[in-house]
Order: sequence, then structure tokens, then C-alpha cells
Amino acid sequence: MTPFHVALASYRARSGLSVQALAVRAAIRSTGHTHRLLTGHAKPSRDVVIRLALALALDVAQTDALLRAAGHAGLVESSPRPESPAVFGGAT
Repeated sequence: MTPFHVALASYRARSGLSVQALAVRAAIRSTGHTHRLLTGHAKPSRDVVIRLALALALDVAQTDALLRAAGHAGLVESSPRPESPAVFGGAT
């Protein structure tokens, strides 16, 4: 798995946003904190990761991967749950 700060830096570079512009769009008060996130010197909360993903216009899969890279639960389950026989017409 790609480390959070590496993934974040890659997404930021692709977006063309400066560190300051990303901080403003993600409502992070300090450009310094954003810089620490980008260099791996700070660990983001789940809320901050989601705000960064929104600021970078990431899709659901990218946001999920960024959350997991930061050590948080993703947005989607990693494996589907087995169907319930009662719900899907199986034996009861």
C-alpha cells in the first residue's frame, strides 16, 4: 500500500494545486500542517482525509484508498458480505 503522504502528494501534483490552495480548499487552518501531511510528519484525522479528498475532487475509490493509507476505515467494504438466504430466495 502506498503511504498516505506519497498518495496525497501525488494527488496534489496532479491537481495542480499549491500547498496553500489545498489547505484553503480543505479548510485546514495552517499551510504548515498541510505541508507536514504531505511530507509524512503528521497523521491526519479521518475528517481531514475526507476534506482533502473533496478538495482534490477524488472519486470514491481514490478517497477509500487515501483513508486506508492514513490508517482509517475505508468508505467501502473490502469484501462483500455473503447474501442472506432468506432475503435472496434461498432455503429458509
